[in-house]
Amino acid sequence: NKTFLINYLCANIAINNKERAMLLELNNLKDRAYKLLSILNREFQFATLKANIQMKTREELDRQQREYFLQQEMRNIQEELGEAGNNDIENFYSRSLEKDWSAEVGIAFKKEIDKLKHMYEEALSVEDVIGIVIGTRPDCVSDELLDYLGHLNTQTFITIEYGIETANNNTLKLINRGHDFECVKRIVSKTAEKGIITGGHIILGLPGEDSEEIIRQAPLISALPINILKLHQLQVIHGTKLEQMYKEHPFHLFSPDEYIELIGRYIKLLRKDIVIERFTSQSPKDMLVGPQWGMKNHEFTDKLMKYLRENNIYQGQNVILP
Repeated sequence: NKTFLINYLCANIAINNKERAMLLELNNLKDRAYKLLSILNREFQFATLKANIQMKTREELDRQQREYFLQQEMRNIQEELGEAGNNDIENFYSRSLEKDWSAEVGIAFKKEIDKLKHMYEEALSVEDVIGIVIGTRPDCVSDELLDYLGHLNTQTFITIEYGIETANNNTLKLINRGHDFECVKRIVSKTAEKGIITGGHIILGLPGEDSEEIIRQAPLISALPINILKLHQLQVIHGTKLEQMYKEHPFHLFSPDEYIELIGRYIKLLRKDIVIERFTSQSPKDMLVGPQWGMKNHEFTDKLMKYLRENNIYQGQNVILP
């Protein structure tokens, strides 16, 4: 029965409800059949494309695995022949033995250093990888690890990006970051002294920080020896402590227009040589409590650029170093 088959497919095919309703609203069976055929053809093409991508991904992963095991074999051969690489990590570990640590802490330290070394060098051994970008917290990089990364920086491209979030110690305590801004200044300065490209991440709109407080902090961030800065608006995510705080004591979340005006004021106070890599971020809608902006990243960027041009605003316009 053609009518039954067409109606059954319209009701059960895996498409969104809006498109399904449009199909079922077509009273003419022939029109419905042609529209259904068009949708089935589209879904078939999508499925074929997905299968091709998955196959290519599996092939690429298999290739990388083969190369990884080959590299491991070569390293084992070098060790057998006494041609292993430098012993920098062992030197850093030897230096750590001079620290006034308990045996338990020392063992944990070496274990973590070895794990990080393996991760970094494994990533760098992959074909076409020309360097690594490390995202971390200001309180998670020891002097010994920084020494190792400084040495690695002489051999390949290294960037370290720190989650600074804010220059306000009261806010850092409120959001339970576990470090203060003095910790940020110390590790960022040490990283820059190693000649490593250094970046920072800042969240604009944290609880208790209004526009004036955020602008107050801009010169403090600008004074850090950073090369890269990533900004984004505060986003409240479902299932987090921040969501609980927001529900119990609601705080202001910036609208797109408010945030764009804030960005305009903020970048005026940043050094011109800082590369701003990001202005905003978008979490998946089903995870987001707010703010619900309902715009794509490129739409926000276009709106921001328009605002900056119309108001003759540019980075470094009113730089004030503390």
